Amino acid sequence: MTTVMCPKCLSMVDLENETDQYYIDENGDYQLIADQPGVPKLRQDFDARFSWKKCPGASWPHYWPSEYSTYGPPLVIGFVGGTQKGKTHLLSAMIGALDSKQLQPLGIEIKWLEPQRHRRLMEASVKPLLRDGKRLVGTVTRDGQPVDHVDVFQVRRGNSRRTVVFYDVNGNSLRDENMKAVDFMFAVDALLFVVDIGRSSDAPPGDDDTFQVSLARLDVRSGSKLSPGPELPAAVVLAKADERRFDEPVMRWMRREDLAAFRPFDSVDTDAIEAESTDAYSYLYAHGFLGSLDPVDYFDRITLHFASAAGSALVEPADAAFRRGVRPVRVLDPLLAVFAMAGMLGDNSQAKVGS
Repeated sequence: MTTVMCPKCLSMVDLENETDQYYIDENGDYQLIADQPGVPKLRQDFDARFSWKKCPGASWPHYWPSEYSTYGPPLVIGFVGGTQKGKTHLLSAMIGALDSKQLQPLGIEIKWLEPQRHRRLMEASVKPLLRDGKRLVGTVTRDGQPVDHVDVFQVRRGNSRRTVVFYDVNGNSLRDENMKAVDFMFAVDALLFVVDIGRSSDAPPGDDDTFQVSLARLDVRSGSKLSPGPELPAAVVLAKADERRFDEPVMRWMRREDLAAFRPFDSVDTDAIEAESTDAYSYLYAHGFLGSLDPVDYFDRITLHFASAAGSALVEPADAAFRRGVRPVRVLDPLLAVFAMAGMLGDNSQAKVGS
């Protein structure tokens, strides 16, 4: 039995015990998979390739992929950051890198568990950014809600499998401590904090209070069956680092090959990850991003990374596109560090990364 907390309703549920399965029809509605008179079996089998189960934990209907907890508890990763901090661009670049099989040389395969949702995301944000160089608007969910899971996929490495869920929320909603839609923060298994260190930021360093609000939500976990907040894996991403590429130590790390610390895959370079974290911490401290360092004090295990979703800055702040093109840099390094701390890259990496 695999009992997990549903991040939508916060109920402890066993989806593996649910037998009814659903497919999504052409109208986007969930339909029970059953014998359908007059529908060819091949069509029914096609509908059943990707199926969903209704969460039994709440009266309002919501669904998860049938393989959501088949291989154990999923890794629910929450993205935290204020409005216009680069979070949406980073998330889109990250999903684009996963979709283009950039982890395949490391022996990692990705299976998207909600193909329709993934295709919508690719068309709405990933392709416009990576292919067309367009500037993206802030977090926008399918139904216009302030928060929703962005994508669900399965990470396959050898014989191991684990479901990963990306959760995003717009910065203004995250600041509202009374907004129940943001309660998914109670159920996260890992967090990625996004700090805007770009030169084009209008806000002074350290003014982003979404970090503090998020950490406050984790404090209440100690009274539940979930791991206490400080024990969760976490990473801080210094986004828009390309705009500081002539600063040291930013230049040195931005010139480093993507995923260099994870090659060869069976021997993660934990010294390099620690060195980058130390340099990133020093950079934030020296440039006045003191509030952005709160997660470092809070979590027992955390890493810090320089990255850029676009690889270039907007020529003018009002530009609707990146005139110099888009070339993501080191966007998967923070994710791989979280995977390592969550035990997905082997016991040796789990014991050393972020400690």
